[in-house]
Amino acid sequence: METNRRFTIMTFPQSYDGDKKLSVNILFLPRNQNPFKGAIEGHEPAIKNAPLFVDAKISFQAKIVYGTEKFPNNLNFDKADPLTTTPPKNKIEIFTSLADPNHFNIQNLDQSNADLDSNKDKANNVRSVNRSVKKYLPVTYRQSFNFISSVMPGNGVVDDTYHCAVRDAKNVPGFEQTADTISWGKVFGYILRNPLLALEAGFIYQTELEIDIAKFEHGAFLHIDLDDTSDYKTQENQEPTFIKKYAARIPSLQVGKERSLFAANLFPVLIKSGATDPTPDGNFDNIFIEASDYDDGFSKILHSFQPVSQNLLVEESDGFHPTIESGIRLGWDDE
Repeated sequence: METNRRFTIMTFPQSYDGDKKLSVNILFLPRNQNPFKGAIEGHEPAIKNAPLFVDAKISFQAKIVYGTEKFPNNLNFDKADPLTTTPPKNKIEIFTSLADPNHFNIQNLDQSNADLDSNKDKANNVRSVNRSVKKYLPVTYRQSFNFISSVMPGNGVVDDTYHCAVRDAKNVPGFEQTADTISWGKVFGYILRNPLLALEAGFIYQTELEIDIAKFEHGAFLHIDLDDTSDYKTQENQEPTFIKKYAARIPSLQVGKERSLFAANLFPVLIKSGATDPTPDGNFDNIFIEASDYDDGFSKILHSFQPVSQNLLVEESDGFHPTIESGIRLGWDDE
């Protein structure tokens, strides 16, 4: 993560009204930082005066790139419109309550926001496939379509690896229970699991924007940026990495066809520093396909299973019928 990054803005389209309005949710997410101190401290000269998150007044604008041939960057938008959002009214009270030791034991409660790379509680480096999470693909999933092999080589398994891992599980010598402390970042995660709380905490904003439907014949990229009147805009102008932005791919839209919208994947808004438009690292082919497949918000491969044996790991009847009701398992789009 960029050293000076303090916030992330993600764009989540919700629906199109069939005429000229898009409904959009905006996620404005702080990094694992102290919301009661300046968002970036000890930096010279201009970005050091970033206000406290609990005091910040945030306003937004929508930026649109027509079509999906040009990857979005901070300078290549075709249209920019200010957005109307409802400011949260109880931000300070919410974070003051969450900081109360009777609610959470926050280990970095009073930390400085000068160097967030030094936080103890941060994501680990990417692991190799043989050290990452593996997922068992159950029989009901594989029978739901023309399954040939997993699209997650090394991670999606169909052999008895999972069964053996559960059956042979043992106590781990030296295991220590996790301490009863969390970071501000995990408090933010708790907030995001409560949508109404996230609205009042200034993480989620709901808005609508008017579009020229004639220019959406081939879809578009939409991302949200800070408005020129917003707090943190000065810092963003001085340091482009201060806020990381992600764009949503908007599918082709037609007049009179109301529909739901869903962003299964978001696309990074790149930072342009020269005359040439930047290109993203890696291959985005599968990401574009998945974004297109799920842009209506509906799952594609749904499957269910009711246990057929006393052994919950068994997927086909073995003659030992269940003796208690253990419910129905539902799954969808496992890969």
